[in-house]
Amino acid sequence: MRPSANPAGNPREASSVPVVAENINPPPAVPPAPSTLEELGRTVWAALWDAGGPAYYPPTDRFVIERYCSLHDRRKTFLDILDRDGAMILGSQGQEVLHPASRALDSVEKELRAIEDRLGLNPEARARLGIVTIEHKSKLDAFLEGEELT
Repeated sequence: MRPSANPAGNPREASSVPVVAENINPPPAVPPAPSTLEELGRTVWAALWDAGGPAYYPPTDRFVIERYCSLHDRRKTFLDILDRDGAMILGSQGQEVLHPASRALDSVEKELRAIEDRLGLNPEARARLGIVTIEHKSKLDAFLEGEELT
């Protein structure tokens, strides 16, 4: 059996006393989606505010989030064009050339990645920004910690 304290006498397990947070303000109200957004943009808008919770501050962050959502609308437009026309088109000399929407799509996706980093929308960005994520506890972890498996 594993000792309940380390050699210095400190307990190995966290305290079971619940932590009570004080002076926590409710998150600001989620602003309505801007009328300039299309269907996909409004869906992304709702998902970001839902996932971001109190991490986003509507009076200022809404502008960055609106740009991000608008870029998603633009990306969808370019993808639709490429689905319709194909990635290659005939150039002025009759040769096949890359569709201009491909370049525009690359530009939009580059901007999306930059904003994703700023908003903490990928694991690396969350780590860099110090945003803590909930860790998944596997059945093995639970077993090793002595919890009863269900």
